[in-house]
Amino acid sequence: MKQLKHFVLYVLTLTVLICTVGFFLLKEDVTYTERQVGEGEDVYTLAAQYRGTLSEEKWIAIFKRENNLHFGTYVYEGQTVIVPVHETIDIIDITEVKLVKNE
Repeated sequence: MKQLKHFVLYVLTLTVLICTVGFFLLKEDVTYTERQVGEGEDVYTLAAQYRGTLSEEKWIAIFKRENNLHFGTYVYEGQTVIVPVHETIDIIDITEVKLVKNE
């Protein structure tokens, strides 16, 4: 009985740990906007416009998930789609050095 309690505790701890790590690994830095597909646009032209630093493959996977495109990536002119917009943040590390002269 004691071994069963230890096993259950071990499994629960491991499950919580895996879920926590998975949450941080799968976090997507995207926001979403709704727009209509324009003339001559397809998923690849939208990806080039909105994917930021995400890989084209990952952006398209998110796009397909959000628009329930289970069988391919076909979109048509005038169709309203949910577009993931990757938040590309350029972080500039600036160190200011102030020299103070005491008289």
